[in-house]
Amino acid sequence: MLRGESAYTPDAGFQLGVQTYIKYPLTKNFSALVNLRADRLPSSAYSSTIVEDKYIYSGLASLIYTFTY
Repeated sequence: MLRGESAYTPDAGFQLGVQTYIKYPLTKNFSALVNLRADRLPSSAYSSTIVEDKYIYSGLASLIYTFTY
């Protein structure tokens, strides 16, 4: 906390998000998986002076090996 600033105390809020997974087979045993997500912060959170954006974006890319038994 900087001098002269009071601590920010947010109220309760509701966070909304959307997410999708995309799985693409590459071979019999290998697949690629992509996850994309977007979240909208509640107004009580983005009212803070240290928060710059209303949205948080994230993603994941992975390679999956499937064992056969």
